Amino acid sequence: MEAHPRLGNRVAAFPWVTDGVNRQESDILSAIRDLAAQDFALTAQVIDMPFLPILPHRGAAEAIRALTALQKDFPKDVELLQKQDWFRDGLAGNELPFLTVLRTHAYLRVLQLFGPDDFKSLAVRNYGSEAKTKDISLPLAGDIQLISFNDAASHADTDEILEELEAAMREMEKFLDTPFPVDRVLIIFSPPPPSQSSFTQVIAVNVGTHMVIQPDLPPLELRRTMVHELAHYYWAGGGDQDGVPPCLSEGAPEFLSTRLRVTYGSPAQRIANRWRDLNGARNGDVAICNYLFQVRTITRLLNRMEEESYRYYKNNPEFSCYYTLGETILVALYRPNGIGEEPFRAALKDIYQLDESLERQVREKEIYEIFLRHTPEDRVDVLNEIYQKWHGTDFSE
Repeated sequence: MEAHPRLGNRVAAFPWVTDGVNRQESDILSAIRDLAAQDFALTAQVIDMPFLPILPHRGAAEAIRALTALQKDFPKDVELLQKQDWFRDGLAGNELPFLTVLRTHAYLRVLQLFGPDDFKSLAVRNYGSEAKTKDISLPLAGDIQLISFNDAASHADTDEILEELEAAMREMEKFLDTPFPVDRVLIIFSPPPPSQSSFTQVIAVNVGTHMVIQPDLPPLELRRTMVHELAHYYWAGGGDQDGVPPCLSEGAPEFLSTRLRVTYGSPAQRIANRWRDLNGARNGDVAICNYLFQVRTITRLLNRMEEESYRYYKNNPEFSCYYTLGETILVALYRPNGIGEEPFRAALKDIYQLDESLERQVREKEIYEIFLRHTPEDRVDVLNEIYQKWHGTDFSE
């Protein structure tokens, strides 16, 4: 702030600065300094907003850095923000995370994952002013903040949505015996990006910083979709470069959507019902892959994807078979006549930890070897039979 003494003097007079600066507050000052180097006038506007002078709000540094990134790479977007009444009136604490959402969507627009008018529709709407927050503490992860920016059409009560998110996260953490990976979960009910295929429809997407979910989903489908997108914080797909392969990045969230409290009945009943739905003789999900797309195994999908780029293939309607066959092989392994619940859970935990330790994509054989390591000796043949049937590769050789 040395280059802008008037600005520096203003910040130095904040009560939380005069009382002595802690680590969090030092981070905020660093963010203010970076924004000032980028745009002095914008910084002068920001430091007088309600979230900053008296008591700095949680997420203030991240929000300021989001503005800095937008001003650096998308100055026209910042000009649009500065014309909005909600921005000119000064940001309140519940609006800060919305700046992170906007920054993400600006970059996704460059990648053409969202339409050209996506950023504008969010900025003009200002979902941040409607945000509701719930602070929770999970046994393994500790403190986590949940924020829903608006209501889903099928749920008039945002508090209920936050409660369902919390319940799903608790069960997910317990099932995987692994801390939930992020300390803040943001959800916005807004139309997700359109599919590039006329055969498929996108109803939700987890873009890392937040989840975007179609607002008018029926209640049961909404709950299942929220669990699926939450699970992507554990199981992220990185195309063919990093993360886990698509059969797991989509199959594991589908499995967890079934196993956790999305529908009524015990976990065993839910798994049994889902197995029946997947394997219906004529209209089951597996039958659709088999007869409509001539895809019977995960290996068949992998071979087809090698022929095209991941991004192009992801818009191919048969990519949905990664969801189906990925979930099917996991349900088969988990079922009572599979490898057993405890070995299955231990294997999923180790696969996640391996993914976290690597700077490349986890290999299919590595996934098999982890399941093999946790499978009791008297169930190894079962493991291999399941893999040969649904994966299509004999890793036991």
